[in-house]
Amino acid sequence: MTVKSKNVILELSFEFALTIIEYTEELEKNRKFIIAKEAEETAYWLLLCQKSRNYPSTLHLLDDLKSIQKHLSKIISSAKSAH
Repeated sequence: MTVKSKNVILELSFEFALTIIEYTEELEKNRKFIIAKEAEETAYWLLLCQKSRNYPSTLHLLDDLKSIQKHLSKIISSAKSAH
């Protein structure tokens, strides 16, 4: 009989992801607007991919993201001024 070994990294990353979901939900309840942070982080990773030799171009994605960030900024400004 073989003992099936646990995939530790899968379990750790899954639990971490669940914790992050709970954390971001708490931030949203407190009106911390986590989406704006995520957009900045996405831009960071897209820029890394753009500068890396072995990745396809991300220019169109960066352009789309800039448009989304502008809309998010307007939404956040409106939400803040409403309170």
